[in-house]
Amino acid sequence: MARKKRAKFAFVSFAIVFGIVIALGLAEVFIRVFDLSPLLHRVSGLSLRLSNNPRVKYENVPYGCEGVEAVNGEGRREPNRPAKSDEKVFRIGVFGDSVTYGRSVPMWETYCQRLEYLLNHYKRREDVRFEVRNYGVPGYSIREDVAMAQEKVIDDKWGLIILGYCLNDPDPVSPDLKVLFKKFEWKDEAFFSILQNAWESKLRRFVYRNFKLYPFIKYRYLAAKQKRLDLKATGKQVDRFKKIQHENIISNKSQTYEEYVSYIYGKYWNETKSSLCELKKIAAGNDVESVIVVFPLLLALERYTLSQVHEDIAKMTKECDMERFDALNIFQDYFAAHPGIIFAAMGGKDPIHPNIIGHRLIAWFLAEKLIETKKIPFEKSDFKNELFKEDFAMADAPQKYLESQGMFLVERGLMDVKKKNFGAACRNFDLALQLEPDNPIAQKAYAKCRESSR
Repeated sequence: MARKKRAKFAFVSFAIVFGIVIALGLAEVFIRVFDLSPLLHRVSGLSLRLSNNPRVKYENVPYGCEGVEAVNGEGRREPNRPAKSDEKVFRIGVFGDSVTYGRSVPMWETYCQRLEYLLNHYKRREDVRFEVRNYGVPGYSIREDVAMAQEKVIDDKWGLIILGYCLNDPDPVSPDLKVLFKKFEWKDEAFFSILQNAWESKLRRFVYRNFKLYPFIKYRYLAAKQKRLDLKATGKQVDRFKKIQHENIISNKSQTYEEYVSYIYGKYWNETKSSLCELKKIAAGNDVESVIVVFPLLLALERYTLSQVHEDIAKMTKECDMERFDALNIFQDYFAAHPGIIFAAMGGKDPIHPNIIGHRLIAWFLAEKLIETKKIPFEKSDFKNELFKEDFAMADAPQKYLESQGMFLVERGLMDVKKKNFGAACRNFDLALQLEPDNPIAQKAYAKCRESSR
């Protein structure tokens, strides 16, 4: 009797499970056939959007454009690169925040692009070409820099990784991310929430990526109460962000920038060190050299008050066994040789972001240090002597170089628009299209030119 009951129970259980599987399968087919699964889209600004990678959080929009700054088709502020890989290329990947991105300077003047120009313009050898890829994203802290490097290292093959390190990099608060959070709609929040969950578990990630039924049930026909719970759960991400920001504002109320830097190092030192050591491991694990270049605060260089922070960073890089290039001395030496010169953007009012002179100086400093320390596999004799002379290394790039890249011409056009020099703007957009017919920024801008000329 007991045996029959067990057999009956097993049969009923199997029938129920089998029925559920069949029902779910039919539901999955029905949802796919009639395309009923919700379309969950990214939150996006003009030049930034939320990323599919929760560790990265957000990223540049491919062909994004804001003001006079534009981004190429791969989401980097640099020229578009050839589709085919060139065996002669020595590729350098640079990670960082708005300083690396090049806020306040034209694309061809960012220290990344300027470094590429110097190495290629003054090389003697024809059997190699240098390519410096700019992965800088405004507002990134060292955490996002490392996450971005880990994401890109699989696809992009580098000979060297450079971390462009600003003194505020330990601070997790990003004003750029705050702007994106303000753009949230419910579906966007649900999208962000599901990604957070999906990346925490391999099973959830597999279900999310392969089954339409899961987002259909969870995000289209949830009960109103469940929707509120989801919003509340996702809201914790925003609340945490606001809380950190509020703590930093309260802790730094009426304080100087120097005190702010000291504060964030006291609070986030261990986390910063852990991130830097992780970057070293990522590079070493992929057989790639890595260095960190430290940017000083471009304020009162003759009586600099943050030298101790630079010394602490030196200790941290040593513990992580990472080569360090500190740009403080080169800025101080150059200032001593050129009294009154301004390195900071906005006429000296922005001590974080270098102006054109500052970016050129960083690029020249990096070129010399990379050759001196053999971080690139070339000797000093492989480059022309002009590379090591100020008059040449700090000089304007030739006009031919500035007209050689579609993205350069796009930004030149945008700058002309800002100056209301529309004739020159249209000529630059036209030239950009001749080099890159599929460039959507140039296409839209030139279309407006043609409309206005009718």
